[in-house]
Amino acid sequence: KLFYPLFPLVASASMSFAASPWHDAPLELSVLPASRLSEAAKLMADAFVDRPNVWRAISGSANPASFRHELLLQLFERNLWLRKDSGCSRVILQDGKILCCFMFVPPDTPDISFWQMLQAGILKLLLIFGPSAFRRLLQAKAVEEGEINVEGAYRLERMVVEPSVQGKGIGTRALQLALAESDAAGHPVLLKTNEERNVTFYQRLGFEVIGEAKRELGGDPYLVWVMVRHPKSPPG
Repeated sequence: KLFYPLFPLVASASMSFAASPWHDAPLELSVLPASRLSEAAKLMADAFVDRPNVWRAISGSANPASFRHELLLQLFERNLWLRKDSGCSRVILQDGKILCCFMFVPPDTPDISFWQMLQAGILKLLLIFGPSAFRRLLQAKAVEEGEINVEGAYRLERMVVEPSVQGKGIGTRALQLALAESDAAGHPVLLKTNEERNVTFYQRLGFEVIGEAKRELGGDPYLVWVMVRHPKSPPG
């Protein structure tokens, strides 16, 4: 969701997997430290600002890149701050650097209240970026709430990998760790992506497409694929 709640971890706060092919040290999936919120928000803004997605539509593709990037940066940082103590923001850290981060939200997580949004400074975005961007944000939220939902599903959101390590298996490893958690809990995982190239990536991890649609926001078109992965039974 555009403004979604985060949650206490179902499993442990840090899980490890086999070593990545680019590094000798094993990868660990952990909770995003509160001191790294700005860094994670920037990584997300960098990843989404120029891609054909709902975030570009919210920020307005006709606006200068600097305007769009700053809007997404402010929005993502406030979103991360809202639940900084809940453990929903997942991250791979290596040598002090964020390599990958995403949101992994469990099915029983309550929605963020309007009061919490005010506490996070959502109205400041209206003052800084104007009513048009704020209106597109609210419109996108309303559209998303009408999308296909899967009862009892975790939500995977805003999956990003640091550009210098893309294509080296970091994202796959990170998601395998998270999916092991949802499998252990016996819950499916739901995600929405705006790029067809991502569909193939998620299919390799066991997701299947359950819906797709064309959307338009403020004159900016974008596509949506809704995907679900059902829990895998443990071996034996």
